[in-house]
Amino acid sequence: MLRLGVSTDAARAKAHREGQELSKAVYGAFAVDALLYSSRLTSAECLAVYDRAVDVKLVSGPAVNLVRHPDLVRALNSISVAIRRAP
Repeated sequence: MLRLGVSTDAARAKAHREGQELSKAVYGAFAVDALLYSSRLTSAECLAVYDRAVDVKLVSGPAVNLVRHPDLVRALNSISVAIRRAP
């Protein structure tokens, strides 16, 4: 960000305004379909997909019931999330 002359608030600030402005500028200046960025909270890779990629390059499968998905428990365990019954 510094080498591009962009405020680091565009990538790491709690408020989203500067990041949204940067995204809008990239969208308008380049023929990209998405931006890959690091989460401010976890540093995990995140993907912001622009509307121009939808219905053209993205393909989806049928919707599934998340609670019944066979990989749900393993995915939750991998990030140390537990589900408890309400008291």
